[in-house]
Amino acid sequence: MSSLHQSDLAGLAMLARAGDRELRPVLLTLHTREFVSSPTRDRRAVQTYEALALGLIPLVPDDVVADVAAMLKQVPEAPPRVLQLLAERRQARSADAAAEDEPPADVAPPTVPSAETGEPLDAHQRHALVGQALQDRELAQALLARPDLSAPDRGALFRFAADPAERDRIREELVSATAVDAPSLPPLTERRRERLLAAAADGDVAGLCGELGAALGLASPPSSGLDDLVEAELFALALVGVGLRLEECVRILLTVDPRIAGSVPRVFRLRQICRTTPRAAAMRILGAEPKPRRTRPAKSPKREAAADGARAASATEPARRSPARPASGPADHRSKSTRGLDRT
Repeated sequence: MSSLHQSDLAGLAMLARAGDRELRPVLLTLHTREFVSSPTRDRRAVQTYEALALGLIPLVPDDVVADVAAMLKQVPEAPPRVLQLLAERRQARSADAAAEDEPPADVAPPTVPSAETGEPLDAHQRHALVGQALQDRELAQALLARPDLSAPDRGALFRFAADPAERDRIREELVSATAVDAPSLPPLTERRRERLLAAAADGDVAGLCGELGAALGLASPPSSGLDDLVEAELFALALVGVGLRLEECVRILLTVDPRIAGSVPRVFRLRQICRTTPRAAAMRILGAEPKPRRTRPAKSPKREAAADGARAASATEPARRSPARPASGPADHRSKSTRGLDRT
């Protein structure tokens, strides 16, 4: 069993508290199957599974409780506390079939261990937790405190960073991560550029944000609440992400909204973000997938050789000349109609 460290249960426990009914039975069933099928179940694996099961059993439907009890029936290492809780849960449900599936009021929510240390999460767990954290600030900050979170995952949680210094660190990590495999992005079209600059010149913040969202392919456009520093930073990253030049980004920041232009420190910070963030990194922070520029497929060596041969043959072949047309006749030639004594 690929057991989780006790501290790795922070996100899972917070998911249970968040009320995600569909995810609770999936997590409990998945980890029960891994625990049962594992060839070796040491003390650490037993303790880890016990902590997870005790937190989720009170929150899952009756059929999941029955399935888990059946899977653990033939496992000698099954934690006694888990078996006891399963038995109590089944007895209570049998006595009162109309009772709700939610845990009773006297059941305390599972404690949330520290997320700052522990073994790394696997890709599936990390993806699920990051997706949930986009709607849960507490979970997002717990994940950001983990030292093993990848740069793209930290970039996805950019808006939940505690302070500007932490957001700067996230940007720097993502810049380093994208420097190796940064795709060659297509340039911004002139028509789109003109619409963006025109909306900024008119002070149309909502229209400009809509244009940015459409150009980046975002599910929802950037927020127009530019009085919030985090939203203003995301707005600046959107300007970079669509492919505007630095001077155009600065022009928009100075003209689109007096809430930005009226603060010199904010203008300098947003300009620094635009200057130091590559386009691909900005897109990934915003949740837009960078699409590389389309290139023409390379010609095959056989076709190149055939083309070279054809060009060489055409260069050496003598030019074909059209046959010379016969002269119209001697200079003193005259038609029959012009010959005769009575003709001049």
